[in-house]
Amino acid sequence: MAIEAVTSGRLVPSNYWRAAEVIAAVKSRQVPEAAELQEAYRQQCTPTEPGNGNPGYTS
Repeated sequence: MAIEAVTSGRLVPSNYWRAAEVIAAVKSRQVPEAAELQEAYRQQCTPTEPGNGNPGYTS
């Protein structure tokens, strides 16, 4: 379900922090799909303009 939310195109920059929290939780549980989810996040939630970032998320 998280992958669908990230790739839906409906995630707004003000919610990137929540997606990052979900990814961190998935990674900490060593879920096999974590890498796919993280890559989708990078592709969909990367800032395109200065100031429209995803604060606090690092890989």
